[in-house]
Amino acid sequence: MVASAPFFVFRKRALASRPTLRIAKWSHFVPQFDSWFEETARSWGQQHDTDVVVDYVSVTQVWAKAKAEARAGGGHDIWIFPWPPAEFKGYVIDHTEVYDKLSFTYGSIPQIAHRSTFDPKEKRHFAVADFWIPSPFQYYSDFWADVNMPAGPVHYGSLRSGGQRIRAKRGIPCGLSFAPTLEGMSLRIRCSTPFAGRSSMPRETWLLIATRSQSKR
Repeated sequence: MVASAPFFVFRKRALASRPTLRIAKWSHFVPQFDSWFEETARSWGQQHDTDVVVDYVSVTQVWAKAKAEARAGGGHDIWIFPWPPAEFKGYVIDHTEVYDKLSFTYGSIPQIAHRSTFDPKEKRHFAVADFWIPSPFQYYSDFWADVNMPAGPVHYGSLRSGGQRIRAKRGIPCGLSFAPTLEGMSLRIRCSTPFAGRSSMPRETWLLIATRSQSKR
């Protein structure tokens, strides 16, 4: 399992010459990372004679605020997401050139970064995944050992049956998050990837299609 954090540049504002670069970034769960990022961004701005302004947005508000700016055609120049924002592909530039420059400077791009931000229909990149990390499945070993599953849930069937027994025995519910949070977004990607799914349409539509498709399996 992996999690990527792509960013993208809006089409219209990427072509404009501006002395100020406005960046909207999701608030990292490690505050020191945001401090490092802002310091690095401002240092880059000094080197390129550009004022850099970084605004932090709660993970639960990232999608809504980015959508509002996209519809209004104004706001920040760069948005940094904690998930691949494919639904904004119609508002942004093709980032293939950015990937080309990165690969020339630092080496080949990992496939997970490429696939997470590539639109196979239009043959273009709607964002750049600046990093990716393993996202391991975590569980309370004592809870699962208590229902004769010391290795934890190994597939969906064991997650479902073991979760039912844990709830019956301890009163602790077990479920999958589809909320607009970092965990919820990551889960949607995990659920769609085994079925070759991609989120390249509005979020509500994709959820409906994914639910119908997987309910038949």
